Amino acid sequence: MGMALLFMAGLDLHDIHKHFGSIIAAQNVNLHLPHGRFVCFLGPSGCGKTTLLRLIAGLERPTRGRIFLEDKDITDQPAHQRHFYAIREDGVGGNAPARRARGRPGT
Repeated sequence: MGMALLFMAGLDLHDIHKHFGSIIAAQNVNLHLPHGRFVCFLGPSGCGKTTLLRLIAGLERPTRGRIFLEDKDITDQPAHQRHFYAIREDGVGGNAPARRARGRPGT
């Protein structure tokens, strides 16, 4: 399973940690992603791919660490003010709700 992002501006994650109670979803994440770079997060289920995307998009707040977009700290910026798009691998092609929406249930 994988996820992809297209970055329209440089993005930096500095010492990102995310905990859900006693569960550690992300720990010591440091990334530098230059402007215009296409990036895929690949890994097994439960390894933190979706958590990282949700943190970058502003749908979750990190437990610790900062997120920068073009050198501007956006860690506390609401999701609707960020301009990120994510594509889930399992949302392409074999998505059952999409098939039903096209009028082809079960195909």
